Amino acid sequence: MMHNRIVVNSITTNSRQFAGTRREIVISSAYHNTSTSAIGQDAPGKRPAQRSVSVQRDGVTRPPGRRDTVRRITTVLLIPLAFCFLIMAASAVDVNNTSVSATTTGTVVTTGMSSTGTSGSYTGSSQAVASATIATSATSSGTGLSVTKTALDPEVLMPGDTGTLTVEVSNTGNTAGTYNHANLAGSSVANRDTTQYLSGGTVNPGSKMVFTFPVQAGSTEGVQYPEFSLALDAGTLRYPVPVKVDGTGLVASIATQPDAYVQGLKDPVSLSIGNPRQNSVSGVQIISSGAGSTVTPTSVFIGALASNGQVSKDFSVTPDTEGNVTFQVRYTNGLNPHTATLTVPITFSVNKAQADLLLSNIATSQVSGVTHVTGDITNAGLTGARSIVITSGGGVTPTDPDKSAVVGSLAADDFSSFEVTFTDRTNARSVPMEITYKDAEGNLFNQSVNVDIAVSNATGQNGGGAPSGAPSGASGTRGGTFGVFGNITRAAGGLVLPIIVILVIVGGAALYLRRRRR
Repeated sequence: MMHNRIVVNSITTNSRQFAGTRREIVISSAYHNTSTSAIGQDAPGKRPAQRSVSVQRDGVTRPPGRRDTVRRITTVLLIPLAFCFLIMAASAVDVNNTSVSATTTGTVVTTGMSSTGTSGSYTGSSQAVASATIATSATSSGTGLSVTKTALDPEVLMPGDTGTLTVEVSNTGNTAGTYNHANLAGSSVANRDTTQYLSGGTVNPGSKMVFTFPVQAGSTEGVQYPEFSLALDAGTLRYPVPVKVDGTGLVASIATQPDAYVQGLKDPVSLSIGNPRQNSVSGVQIISSGAGSTVTPTSVFIGALASNGQVSKDFSVTPDTEGNVTFQVRYTNGLNPHTATLTVPITFSVNKAQADLLLSNIATSQVSGVTHVTGDITNAGLTGARSIVITSGGGVTPTDPDKSAVVGSLAADDFSSFEVTFTDRTNARSVPMEITYKDAEGNLFNQSVNVDIAVSNATGQNGGGAPSGAPSGASGTRGGTFGVFGNITRAAGGLVLPIIVILVIVGGAALYLRRRRR
């Protein structure tokens, strides 16, 4: 065998330049005897039986092209494997996120209401006069008599009201002042007694005299000026007295009431009483009445109510028939009685804000002839439900350990689990679940929801298979047994063909590498 050694300092392989590394290419030729004469440079009578080319790198001889072959096979295998794994993971996530909740169906017995609420608002009128008690400096000519003070009780009259007007006359001079008679006249505010001061009198120096007149306001509102006159020996003392007349009364309005009224159900109603007058009133009380409705309490006493004051009082209304509920606000302005009336119409409608209880995730099982019904109860309404109790109805017999499930209270959007047990000799396919609860006013509500019984009552075995029996028209599951791994397994069921293809590719690649080594 002949060996020819060629040393190359730099070669180019696959368009890549490897510089600075010494490579040796060993070309070996083996010749065998043949009957054919030698051609070219080969020895006479010899032909090359095999020629192999190897590459030496850093003292190690490697077959050429092996790394490229492995890289191509690896790339071909990894891309399908990664693609299949992504499909399996996406399918598993989709299966894991899919949930079906069981919803109850059946006859739900509820009552609701709606009502047009009546609310009032008030506006008051005000006068420009600052006070009914006014100091004056009117002085008679030639004497020291003058009007120094006036007062009205009540401070502001309503049209038709009676009151008391007082006029104070003082003597600021040094001599006694003598008068013949006094009078009040000349306005829509009338003097109810014109005879009491027909006789005269004397006001000594430094002293005062008070004249009192019973007056009554006319229909004209605003500031009126009846004239006070005092006839003297030497002239007349005259003074216009301001008197305020305002017809504004107390105002009653609905502060709160239910969105709807329901026949036979008690609902809270809150009244607001305001005083927009310029003076206080006294003896305020509220009297309630209404044909076809029961209102409690029937009356509420408030007492005095200051100017621009406000007070709220609560009532309960239980309507039996549609109609009106009337609230009378009684009060006095001075000694004058007045009444403000508020009428609230009662009409029946559906209460859209009341509690709405739903059953879900229902499961049934049977142990030794006793049927167990478990599930969740959810308040899907807008108000809370109290004293919730669930029991079985129909022809079944509630049985220990859970004849009834006492849930208690559920706020809006809240839920709780429950369990009810019973025996059924009729082997009914569905059993009604009776739900009772109360609202904040103590009104009692009832609902009935039919639950399908999927477990055969004839088995009498403990367990009887997986629990089932969602309400009619509903289906659902609480999740797989093996969690996400079970979901992945189910998702892979549709990927059998891609997996077989990958296995074939992997087997072919392994066989190819094995033959290459040989």
